[in-house]
Amino acid sequence: MLFERLGAPVHYWLTGDEASAPLVVFLHGAGVDHRVWAGQIDAFAATYRVLTLDLRGHGLSRPAGDLSFAGTVDDVLALLDIVQAEKVILIGLSMGGNVAQEVVYRRPGRVAALVCVDCTCNTLVPWWDRVMAPVYGALFGPMLAAYPSQTLLRQIARDSCLRTDGQRYVREAMAPLTKRELTTIMRGLLAALHHEPGYRVLVPELLIHGSDDRLGNIRKVMPKWRARDPNSELVIIPDASHCANMDNPGVFNRTVLDWLGRSLG
Repeated sequence: MLFERLGAPVHYWLTGDEASAPLVVFLHGAGVDHRVWAGQIDAFAATYRVLTLDLRGHGLSRPAGDLSFAGTVDDVLALLDIVQAEKVILIGLSMGGNVAQEVVYRRPGRVAALVCVDCTCNTLVPWWDRVMAPVYGALFGPMLAAYPSQTLLRQIARDSCLRTDGQRYVREAMAPLTKRELTTIMRGLLAALHHEPGYRVLVPELLIHGSDDRLGNIRKVMPKWRARDPNSELVIIPDASHCANMDNPGVFNRTVLDWLGRSLG
């Protein structure tokens, strides 16, 4: 299924026949697509309805049209209206976690629970990252331009997954993206960070990162994020890197399903 918005054909998939079951929306990371959740769909569809999508500019949702972070968040909100979901469970990986956070920030009443996987916090931004964000944004383009494309893909894949099949998938999924598109996506993520000292996420919130995730400030920020939000828990998935759900799907699935059962009753 698809809908068109701001110049992009946004493709999505619904799994599960029971319309009354709670809806879980899986949001993938930058550069990949809905297939990053292949190890989760069947496990979750036994209890929930499952919605996956290719965010604009990724997978089948090309051409990108307006390849902005705000446009992507608006796509998700529009899709919730299309599938007539009043309240959903959001599970986001990396960039998908940033999108999920922004949905909660803008429309907290639409979200029953939030699971953020291997992503930084949009609203708890250390002062150094706030100072350096414009510098990082300016450097992305020149840095990516200096990398041969295949070298860049291999490096991103190695940083994303421990498993060779996961690395192979990341390289294949990211291959259609141009360096210009990747630069736009990464700059959009930096622009999405907005420090909010008085803000708290009040819905049940599960924070997850892989034990071997070395990207960004995720490992440093998540404990502070957990301490800030009153209804949050933090879990570290063993034997996993940035795509913890792909590296260790068994532990990931049991962890999230158990937490949802406890948190939502």
